[in-house]
Amino acid sequence: MPQLATLTSTVVSTETFVRYDDSAPNKSVYHGSGHSDTARIKFETLRTGPKPVGNYNGTRKALMKLTRDITVATPDGGTTKAAMIHTLSSSIPVGASADDIEASEYWFAEIMNGTIEGFSLRDLEVKGWL
Repeated sequence: MPQLATLTSTVVSTETFVRYDDSAPNKSVYHGSGHSDTARIKFETLRTGPKPVGNYNGTRKALMKLTRDITVATPDGGTTKAAMIHTLSSSIPVGASADDIEASEYWFAEIMNGTIEGFSLRDLEVKGWL
């Protein structure tokens, strides 16, 4: 499998992520500008190639993970730091058309952005229901 393309840095919204570690094959780690040992702002990418089995060409997998340490309230009225993690993963069968992949990504983006009435990831995360 070809080496994973690695960006030196990228900007997401107002946060600049700089490549921190790409020593593992097919994995890259980026740190946000405010990242520290006690306040993580980390973006990771990972991919695995297909493993053909019999008459099936296999599935190509990709993962993106964003980790941010945030301050949250505790039951006793204090605060503590906790990791807020969002993970996006995909499993695409070898041979899937570009149109099929794009359609699925578009639908997922609609769900993430809350543009499908009555159905959003935020409803599930915050309200605990869909």
